[in-house]
Amino acid sequence: MRTEQMRYQDPDCDRVGTDAEIALRNLPFDGARVLELGCGSGALALELLDAAAISHYIGAEVDARQHEKNLELERDPRLEFRLGPAEHIAEPDASCDLVLMMRSLHHVPQESMAQALSEAARVLHPGGQAWIAEPVYDGQLNALLSLFHDEREVRAEAFAAVRGSIEQEQLELVTQHFYLVERHFADFEDFDRRILKATHTEHQLSATLLTEVRETFKAQMGPDGAHFRSPVRVEQLRRPRALGLEL
Repeated sequence: MRTEQMRYQDPDCDRVGTDAEIALRNLPFDGARVLELGCGSGALALELLDAAAISHYIGAEVDARQHEKNLELERDPRLEFRLGPAEHIAEPDASCDLVLMMRSLHHVPQESMAQALSEAARVLHPGGQAWIAEPVYDGQLNALLSLFHDEREVRAEAFAAVRGSIEQEQLELVTQHFYLVERHFADFEDFDRRILKATHTEHQLSATLLTEVRETFKAQMGPDGAHFRSPVRVEQLRRPRALGLEL
């Protein structure tokens, strides 16, 4: 698959799944040394460790407050949490089998996105794979979030950075995946706690804007809360093998 064949989104996508389900179907986790850049709360790490015979899992997080919370968790002995940015990875060359970025590339400063992908390629062994999952700028939840935190530009920049990495032959494109992730919020207080008060982004909303966000959210409420389906795009990449050997 060439970069000119890459798609930013698939408007006809109706495939629903969790991040863990889609990754498990497409990546060789058993026996792998995995590095997740931007691991958040470590929820994905725990799901993957429970489902696959991963040898070692490093969850790197740049948010110091979240990292401190992660260190307090009782966790699988194979799981190691580290503090650090994606553009400066504290791992030796060719030391990882898989590198995951789950909705984290667009949070990297725009001027450092290319460096983050270069670092991912560096730490992968030849033939190792990178899984770059990004939210697509579409859907009702995106429209709600865009009222106070519009990510159109940074998401486009993240897509361009992936294409640039492929064109520079740091990583090669295996394929793209598109799917829908279901998001549920019990009520606006749940949305406020998980989104507006998330530690990785400081949202300062005026009283007027907060009212608009609340009313827009409430329009999506049903008997058991608000349900959204958010589109996700994944570039499944691979570090080329050395010396032009067949892939």
